[in-house]
Amino acid sequence: MKNIAIVQGHKKQCGVYQYGLSTYKILEKSKKYNYLFAPVNGIDEFIQWVNIHRPDAIIFNYDSSLLNWFSDHLANHLPCVKFLTIGHEPTFLPNFQSAAANFLISPNIKPFNDKCVNIPRPVVEIDDIKYSPPNGPIKIGNFGFGWYTKEYAKIINHVNNQFKDEHVILNFNIGLGDYVDITGTAARKLADECRSVANPNIELNIYHDFLDIEHLILFLNKNDINIFYYAQNNNDGLVSSSTDYALAAKKPIAVNSSSMFKHILSDRIDIDKTPIKDIIGYGLEPISAYQQICTEDNFRKCYEDVISKFL
Repeated sequence: MKNIAIVQGHKKQCGVYQYGLSTYKILEKSKKYNYLFAPVNGIDEFIQWVNIHRPDAIIFNYDSSLLNWFSDHLANHLPCVKFLTIGHEPTFLPNFQSAAANFLISPNIKPFNDKCVNIPRPVVEIDDIKYSPPNGPIKIGNFGFGWYTKEYAKIINHVNNQFKDEHVILNFNIGLGDYVDITGTAARKLADECRSVANPNIELNIYHDFLDIEHLILFLNKNDINIFYYAQNNNDGLVSSSTDYALAAKKPIAVNSSSMFKHILSDRIDIDKTPIKDIIGYGLEPISAYQQICTEDNFRKCYEDVISKFL
């Protein structure tokens, strides 16, 4: 069985790192190839890793900052097939000639050459995670690195307006990133802002612990709905990974019309158009079609249909 490496940056509290890890967790279940996970700290560590493991192919989980040492010159000296996973920064879509194919991680990015192929989002399947209807006070969840574009207070304002006297539990995980708010200054300010706007009937639980993929999905599964509200931006190709984990949690999802949710948005889950209780009442039906696209089997197939052409 041929070995395929997934190479990326080494710092874990990072959306790009977690995307690559999710990809690995799905691909490693393959019966066709043996996948190796290789988070490396710079070019020297990468070359040492390659010399030891000698993979038959490498998928570079590419970001121009985290893999700033990657180049065609380097890749052309590697005795294996090279692929790029790109789309973490849609304003910079690299066109390295050494790549046999480019995996576009966002369904909103159009192929820019004949080497490009769109792939589904990596939605990790966790055993025993299943849908369950509300039982007791409604529990609303959210997670993300602590930054102002996440609009946490606007979620609370929606809850304030729609649940006047009813006891509601909000579970927010406002994390600290290795590249975003590493000191936690923004996260703590955002937490204070959330506390200042929440009505007395809202039980607000705010955590700052970093959660690995399995614990994050479990955290989201314990809520009756997970809501994400981002500031508008002009990066039409960029997709938020937050909904990947929310899909894996198998609970209803509500979002706003930020372009980062364009791939999943419909009126039935648009929090600015549909009441929270109605979205909860719809269950998983509004997102079921997208869940089918993002099954682990389909994700692996999309990758391996391309890889098999070169190995």
